[in-house]
Amino acid sequence: MADARSSLPVAPKVEFVSAPKSLALEESKRFPRCRRLNRAEDYRAVFAHGRRLREGPFTLLWWSNNQQFARLGLAVSKRHLRFAHDRNRIKRLIRESFRQHQNALCGIDVVVLCQANIHRYPPPALHQALTEAWNRLTEKCAESSSS
Repeated sequence: MADARSSLPVAPKVEFVSAPKSLALEESKRFPRCRRLNRAEDYRAVFAHGRRLREGPFTLLWWSNNQQFARLGLAVSKRHLRFAHDRNRIKRLIRESFRQHQNALCGIDVVVLCQANIHRYPPPALHQALTEAWNRLTEKCAESSSS
């Protein structure tokens, strides 16, 4: 009796090829580790001494970091967004928005907090609120560096 498996077609081998270097992301379009708040001391400094800016469902706390670039920290509470997929979606949106505006910000540490009513905002309104917040923060940075 012939084996039924021998009559099945064999899948071709798939070769994985890495993307050419020309398609690699430019440094300004990436979000490297040095642009993130990684240590608890960094968060503590921003929470203890930071200045507050409120825009829509977001509160931004910011403090000078004495570096040439801005760094981002996130504090998205389970209290305001119960499900992990909702928290992750908001964090992705914040990181992407920061990545687009990071070069305009001076040497500051920013922690973004979410308000309780964030689930009522559609994604375009969240993106618009973040854009306005980054623009206001850029103006405040320019004011503080000129004085």
